Amino acid sequence: MNQLFFWIVFNLFVLAVLALDLWVLHRPSPIMKFREALGWSVTWIALAAGFAVLVYFWHGRVASLEFVTSYVIELSLSVDNLFVFLLIFYRFSLIISQLKDDNIALAQRVAILEYHLRTLRDPAAGC
Repeated sequence: MNQLFFWIVFNLFVLAVLALDLWVLHRPSPIMKFREALGWSVTWIALAAGFAVLVYFWHGRVASLEFVTSYVIELSLSVDNLFVFLLIFYRFSLIISQLKDDNIALAQRVAILEYHLRTLRDPAAGC
C-alpha cells in the first residue's frame, strides 16, 4: 500500500510539472536568451537532485546512485543529440533562427532515419 501511494503521488507530480511546463509557462519567444536557458536548466537539474535525495532516504544509497548515474547518462546523450542537430543544420545550410517547429521535427526525423540507415550499413556504428 505504501509503495502504491508513492507511485500515485509521483505520477501526479510528474503530470503537474508537465502541465505547468506545457500550458502555464509555455509562451512563444523567438529565441531563448542564455540567462533564461540557464535558469531552466538549473531548475530541472535541481528537481532531479531533489528526487535523488528523496530516493536516497527512501531506498538507500545504491538506488540513489543508480538514479544519478542514469540521469547523467541521459543528460550526456541529450547533449550529444544537440551536436548531431547542429551538424545536420550545418550540412543542409539551415539557419536555426529561421526554422519553425515543423522544420525542427522534420530535422529530428531525418537524423533518426540517417542513424538507422547507418546502422543497417554498419551494425558497429550504432554502438
